[in-house]
Amino acid sequence: MKDFIYKSVQLGKNPSYAQGAGGNSSIKVGNRLFIKASGYRMKEMKKDYGIACCDYKKIIKYLETKEKFKSKDADEYMNAVSSSVVKSATYGLPSMETGMHAALPSKYVFHLHSVYANIFNCMKYGKLHLKKILPKNKYIVVDFVNPGYELAYLLKKHKRKIPSIIFLKNHGIVVHGNSLNSCMNLIDIINKKIIGYLTEKNVYKEFTIDKNLQKMNNHLFPDSVVFSTVNITKLNEQKKESYQEIMSACKYLTGMIKKLNAKPTYIDKKNVDLILNMKQEKHRLKIFNT
Repeated sequence: MKDFIYKSVQLGKNPSYAQGAGGNSSIKVGNRLFIKASGYRMKEMKKDYGIACCDYKKIIKYLETKEKFKSKDADEYMNAVSSSVVKSATYGLPSMETGMHAALPSKYVFHLHSVYANIFNCMKYGKLHLKKILPKNKYIVVDFVNPGYELAYLLKKHKRKIPSIIFLKNHGIVVHGNSLNSCMNLIDIINKKIIGYLTEKNVYKEFTIDKNLQKMNNHLFPDSVVFSTVNITKLNEQKKESYQEIMSACKYLTGMIKKLNAKPTYIDKKNVDLILNMKQEKHRLKIFNT
């Protein structure tokens, strides 16, 4: 557990992997799943802070009862997640992505909002670039689905063995495995190969934080949707930092996709509205605004 938290914190300190309270990580110990709590930052995780504990077998059992996906079941799903919480070992509400972590069979799961991976997750025909970047690595690319229940359902119902690398369109990456070191190595390999590819194309630019606060409009990933509603004139310094990271990711992705002479793919209005009305996303905003 100590090493898992340390590695999670180190990833969280790198804004190219996790912006604001985005991204999450988990470890399974027996029937228990320890996961970053909703609204907390990965770099702030401690043994008794920002980590929720669930009986993940209960979540799997719930997902297995659903023969077909229905968006109206999202609240019921979160109730199932909440009812699985081991209160004595929990600080904060479990992430809405807990079902995804439960559905993957590995001991360790890391879900990152990698800006470098998201260049290709958020562009038209990004899959073609990924084939050139990772020709020898096994991975899957999941077309955009809403975070939370829909993603958990999709992975649970996946009929083939899920490889250790998952690219989520307009969202991020997932790396999972039974060895903490192998997960860290995979994350590092993906990052270096993408940077190497961009360098060969003469378009590589390091991701940096833009301190100028701007509104976010067209949305490339869910956190852009959620935090676009924030009143940027009333943010304290800590909240400004989180907002700047998310806003900077939007600007960076748009710029890099343009450099590659490609077109971005935005989240459509229907899904924007769904994300804005998710109870768990409202909870994240509530934490952010307090």
